[in-house]
Amino acid sequence: ERAFGSGGSRPGEEWMPAFRETAIRKKIRRKWLEDLAIGVAGDARPVDLQTWEELDLYCYRVAGTVGLMMMRVFGLEEETAEPRALDLGRGMQLTNILRDVAEDAAAGRIYLPAKEREEYGIRRDDLLRGRPSGRWKEFMSFQVKRAREQYRKAEPGIGQLAAGGPRLATWLMRELYAGILDPIEESGYDVFARRHGLALGQKILRGAAVLVRRVGGFV
Repeated sequence: ERAFGSGGSRPGEEWMPAFRETAIRKKIRRKWLEDLAIGVAGDARPVDLQTWEELDLYCYRVAGTVGLMMMRVFGLEEETAEPRALDLGRGMQLTNILRDVAEDAAAGRIYLPAKEREEYGIRRDDLLRGRPSGRWKEFMSFQVKRAREQYRKAEPGIGQLAAGGPRLATWLMRELYAGILDPIEESGYDVFARRHGLALGQKILRGAAVLVRRVGGFV
């Protein structure tokens, strides 16, 4: 609400006028900011999502809204690009969730839907103890495929961004986040022993691949 108001900044909020001006100039919708605030506030409480629909809504609030706002910051206003921005945000947040299963469970937050867990025989208490039960690998394989599908669906929207910085930055972000799924998969979906990520060399290789495609006119 304050981001779109006309009042001055409070102590510690000296950035607010500049943010307000940018939000208005870039046509960032108030609803996106409100939904983001709702999503972030929800993380302060214990979480145990029950359905895919609940998880999808959470992904929209904490990541899809950011994708929509970045789309506007990068100068893309076509509404046809909005679903693709949501796809990218969804893919990135699903990746975060899969990487951070153990850390989130220890903090009382379980984002993987209970109904889907039940289908694979995975018990909530085992997640809290860091000992996956049931058909864990099949379950995680399904989740990884779902996340990768979001990245794939996002690609046409990235192509709508202006060539150069905006498009290149978004491709890099997509490649680095999608790449986190590889070590998760290669570990046999053991997200309890360690927090998976790309090594510096892997990040450099993925970034170089994006730059090569840019030079070749594919990005």
